[in-house]
Amino acid sequence: DMYALKARFGDNLIGHFAVDNKPDEQSNRLGIEDLKQEIARVAATLPEMGQRVPKRWQDTRDAFEATDEPYIKLDEALNICLQNGMSQGEAEAFMDVSRRLGHITYYPHDNVLKDIIILKPDWLAQAISLVLDDAETRQRGGLVPMSRLSTLWNNPNRTTELGYPEHLHPIFVRLMERFDLSYKVTDIP
Repeated sequence: DMYALKARFGDNLIGHFAVDNKPDEQSNRLGIEDLKQEIARVAATLPEMGQRVPKRWQDTRDAFEATDEPYIKLDEALNICLQNGMSQGEAEAFMDVSRRLGHITYYPHDNVLKDIIILKPDWLAQAISLVLDDAETRQRGGLVPMSRLSTLWNNPNRTTELGYPEHLHPIFVRLMERFDLSYKVTDIP
């Protein structure tokens, strides 16, 4: 519904492409190359594209990328900034720019999410996909109690890389709400 999307996102919506991720007989995917080219074209016009950044910013970004941790607490992130020579105000600006550029997932104005910085988006995407791909959740029409989410996110039968500590579960629920993937209902049958 392009009209509804345009009403919601305004000028942020610059076009649409028909795509199909399923390859045809020649292993081509409908519209994917055109979409990639348009994303590259638009990205090249963004104001931040090609701008130089201070070495301390790049060093901090490198430190974030070098960590094995998929997330860190805000105070740890700010400490890394300070260790790389930033002031408190500059560290906050760096975090905001990093968030806007998609380098980190961070919601500083959300009381549930303001103290966590997601450094590895694939880690977060995997947690969410465990819910979206769950057969029981689909059978229940998408209604899932928190106890089921905890089972999905902390299943002892999975490898430790796919185990998510219980203290993160409310954060994941809130992130799913922020991404418009879920919402709370008052009574789950």
